[in-house]
Amino acid sequence: AAAAAAAAAAAAAAAAQPPPPTRPLVRANLPELIGYNFSNSKDTFELCHETAGLTRDIPLEELLPIFKLPNDLVQRKQTTLAQLIELLHVTQPDFKVVYKPMLFGEADIGSLLSPHGLPRLVHFTVKDKDKLKPHQVVSMASWAYYNPGHSLMLFDDDDVREFMTSYYPELLATFDGLGSPVERTDMWRYLVLCRMGGVYADSDVVAARPVADWVQDAGLLVGIENVFTTPEEAKRRDYTRQVQMVQWAIASRKGHPVVCRMGQYVAQHVTEEAAGEFADPDRDHAILERTGPGIWSSSVHDYIAEYGGGVRVEDLVAGGKVGDVRVLPQPVFGCASATWNPTVDVLPYVYHMFKGSWKSKQPSKVVSLMSTMYAKLHLQKKSALAAERAAALAAAAAAASEAAAFARNQQVQPAAAAAGALQAAVAASSSATG
Repeated sequence: AAAAAAAAAAAAAAAAQPPPPTRPLVRANLPELIGYNFSNSKDTFELCHETAGLTRDIPLEELLPIFKLPNDLVQRKQTTLAQLIELLHVTQPDFKVVYKPMLFGEADIGSLLSPHGLPRLVHFTVKDKDKLKPHQVVSMASWAYYNPGHSLMLFDDDDVREFMTSYYPELLATFDGLGSPVERTDMWRYLVLCRMGGVYADSDVVAARPVADWVQDAGLLVGIENVFTTPEEAKRRDYTRQVQMVQWAIASRKGHPVVCRMGQYVAQHVTEEAAGEFADPDRDHAILERTGPGIWSSSVHDYIAEYGGGVRVEDLVAGGKVGDVRVLPQPVFGCASATWNPTVDVLPYVYHMFKGSWKSKQPSKVVSLMSTMYAKLHLQKKSALAAERAAALAAAAAAASEAAAFARNQQVQPAAAAAGALQAAVAASSSATG
């Protein structure tokens, strides 16, 4: 009887445990999800937690020892360029920081070209190379750690404009006419990949595995940021497309048409805006459409329509290849660094720290942000309460077993003693977890 009571308590404890997320099935040797499609698609936040299989968020501090960075880095206000070079040398001696990228010539680029893959270049842009924020250093260290033999092309605003002046003078008027630094950086990121190829990453993107291990069966690797079944839901969540493409990380071979035509896409959009064709009172949304993920998604979608033979972008949410473009499902480029678990989760190539702060603080934006944060905190609270209840029931099972042993020693009815202990423990657990 005592054994039965203990077994019942253990079963109750197991039943109270939150079920582990059902990890999506992944195709062997390809970043594609099995059984995932547009109609059963999920929000990226939820999908990334499922693929990661984590029960807690991973803080930035836990990434420091992985990349051989000092423990006090997060407390530092800024890091200079000289300090960065020293830190990255410890992380990966065979990694070069090119801090004067406009002196990097065609011969230098040629030496880093791969016959069947991406050039060994990672492009970054920062406001001030001598005032680097902690997350930017972590990001650069991650690319160094995983990519020996690569070069980090470190641009600032002056380098970006010099690049446009040198290589795209016909677009300089459009570039200079853009209303904010983030828009000019947007336009530049496409064109630097057109001119040089390699990987572009925002300075808050963390590498999760070597670029050499990425699938490289196409000239452009582009990730899906999120998927929505209706345009209204996408707009409500401050997205521009039902299937929106990641713009904070892009990998391309030199000269790929999808990145190379982006200069003309932006110029045409600006011209049509000036003619009154795109009157958008939401400043942030207008930027997303003008130079950001909206217009970038349009270029990718247009390519798929041109070369897909009837395949739609909605047909590729699980991942797939059209022509010379590899579309990557949401977890590959879209997961937050809080779900860092690359040893278990085979999908992410990068993680995003979401440190960008360019969007305006309009009330609607604040409400949207607060809603997202509330949903996340609610999920965490539910998990914590379930864990507390499971622990209480496990303690009840242990108490029942101890009571049965005591009853045997005292020659009393073991089942009654065990049941009494179990009832008291379960009552206490219900009181504790509400």
